[in-house]
Amino acid sequence: MQRRWPGKCPAATGPGFCLERCSGDESCPGAQKCCSNGCGHTCQVPDTSDVHPGFCPNNKPNTLGVCSITCASDANCERNYKCCSTACGGRTCLAGVVDQIPG
Repeated sequence: MQRRWPGKCPAATGPGFCLERCSGDESCPGAQKCCSNGCGHTCQVPDTSDVHPGFCPNNKPNTLGVCSITCASDANCERNYKCCSTACGGRTCLAGVVDQIPG
């Protein structure tokens, strides 16, 4: 499973270099994200303006959780709640955690 860092990729501003400089967020330094530049992918500083602190809790084994989509980003959640993916493909607001490795 590829790790995804918080934030969203900036919008591509036109055709970029058609080189693949990264293959996922984990291949970028620090908290940069692997983002499309309009043709290839490069490590870029993400927009974190609507990201709440912490990480989504890991999905518990043998549970499905909420299957509906009730949020699209942390901006749709109250205070420090995060918009998290569930095991069955839904998205819901959950309390962010800081004491685990992001999954």
